[in-house]
Amino acid sequence: MRQNVVYLEGPVIKTGIKTHSNGVQEVVCVMGVIRGYRYIGDGRENVKIDRPVIMSRNQKMLETIITWHKNDIVTIKGAVASRTIMKESKCPHCNNVNSAEGLTTYVEPIFVRKLCTMKDDSESIKYLNDHREISNQVYIAGNLTRDPKKIKIKNGPTVTQYPLAASRVFTIKEDSPSVDVDFPWVKAYGKNAYSDRERLKMGSEVSIDGIIQTRSLNRKTVCSHCGERYEWKERTQEVVPYETNYLRNFYTEEEAAENEKNRKAQILRSKGLDKFNLSINDTDYDDDEITEEDINAGFDTMNE
Repeated sequence: MRQNVVYLEGPVIKTGIKTHSNGVQEVVCVMGVIRGYRYIGDGRENVKIDRPVIMSRNQKMLETIITWHKNDIVTIKGAVASRTIMKESKCPHCNNVNSAEGLTTYVEPIFVRKLCTMKDDSESIKYLNDHREISNQVYIAGNLTRDPKKIKIKNGPTVTQYPLAASRVFTIKEDSPSVDVDFPWVKAYGKNAYSDRERLKMGSEVSIDGIIQTRSLNRKTVCSHCGERYEWKERTQEVVPYETNYLRNFYTEEEAAENEKNRKAQILRSKGLDKFNLSINDTDYDDDEITEEDINAGFDTMNE
């Protein structure tokens, strides 16, 4: 199943042009969007404004988007896209700039239009609130490229994460013809998190009705100059489901229940607690183990 469509509507925050080392120019736009009224299970009762990044090397898109200004209200139709780039961070110990390859996720536009201009930020926020049901919409389908993993945020909800391989439904002519799949991360909260962790596995095919979410992640790097380890923040965006449909290669409810029973028993055995007639709910070991490989692949430890 091929599906990857994003609809965004809201105010422009900033625009700019990035010139790559090969001379190719790319327009970058950050805009404000707001989630709809449906609940995603993350414990937020208040309004959540996100700031997705839109990028395009298409000359027509570049010429249009670069004319936008702060608080212009725009509408965009596009797709969730991903690309490997060099990510830079500065060592706080010696000021050396370290770089390493990493995946960036963004929205590739296929249609853009300026609707109107708000006079200030407060008018833009009012516009978002009045249009929140159409401001931030994502419909995407694909296959899991890793097993999902679940963690419990301290004083917060349960979260399950996994990367999705989503086939492109249109060709980006500025990209290499060999690039026909994108790899956004999916982050499910609450009841969705429990269901996804129990029913899905690497290779499962799903379709998602959700939103784009943006946040900062804490990353760790060892400086190539002084050898010190340091933390730095990286901005990222991911897909958060309202609803996830399980299409192929997923566990049945009976299989999921048996798997969960065996998983909890294994945890108790590994901790030497199986002799005390405890259930896993009596322990603090319900989270999945998060490895350095998971973090390098893009897993968010949620320890911001």
